[in-house]
Amino acid sequence: LGILSARIIRLLASYSSKVRAALTFLFASVLLAALSVYGLMTVERNKDWKDPITFFESTLRHSPRNVRLYLNMGNAYFNMGDLTRAMESYEKALEINPNYAVAYGNIGSIYLNQGRLDEAEHNFRRAISLNDNLPIVHYSLGVVYDRRRRYDDAIKELERSVELLPQHYQSWNLLGRIYARTGDYPEATRMLEKSLSIMPDQPEIAALLERYRRRI
Repeated sequence: LGILSARIIRLLASYSSKVRAALTFLFASVLLAALSVYGLMTVERNKDWKDPITFFESTLRHSPRNVRLYLNMGNAYFNMGDLTRAMESYEKALEINPNYAVAYGNIGSIYLNQGRLDEAEHNFRRAISLNDNLPIVHYSLGVVYDRRRRYDDAIKELERSVELLPQHYQSWNLLGRIYARTGDYPEATRMLEKSLSIMPDQPEIAALLERYRRRI
């Protein structure tokens, strides 16, 4: 509007005073109307963006086959604790793209959250079969194996997780706990030391590390 206004002002200067007055009034009316419409659009858009869910729903009306939007909306529902709607959003993403590995991983996280280990493992393994470079999915599958006391499988997944994302201190923590459960306290100590070098503010892990050191 600013550029257009400057050009119209230069054009008006070339007309007689009477014509210029009439055109100025007309231009002012049009400009006022345009600003009013813009203001209404801004208000409506702000309503759409009042929270993440309304933003995603509004955007999906214009891009109904955007799998990333469905994934992000599912994440928003998950963070709100609404696992039913989170699942629906992830499943919608998979309807559009059946090979969307991250969606399978997030569905696995819902099942893990619910303690449904069979379904969690199935979806984590499906995600990894589609994309082996997802560190959080490898970590989550490691959690499943740890709960099932399949420690060798858990260690394998957790090592892959830290290979992909060395700063993921949660994987180092779980590795430490698993090595301690199998009696390998030197290795458990090394894992927790690595975790604390990444995230020093972990008083529980620091205390656990001291316990493991006394067992060596």
